[in-house]
Amino acid sequence: MQFIFTEFAKFHLVHMIFEGLLTAAHAFRLFCIETAYTNPGF
Repeated sequence: MQFIFTEFAKFHLVHMIFEGLLTAAHAFRLFCIETAYTNPGF
């Protein structure tokens, strides 16, 4: 039982990290688009 819980926790942690990275990448892309749109010279 403990083994299953540990595996689940590990999977959950990896999933959370992956989700965070995706969110950060999306926010960064939006920021870049906004910046390029407002400052064409940038």
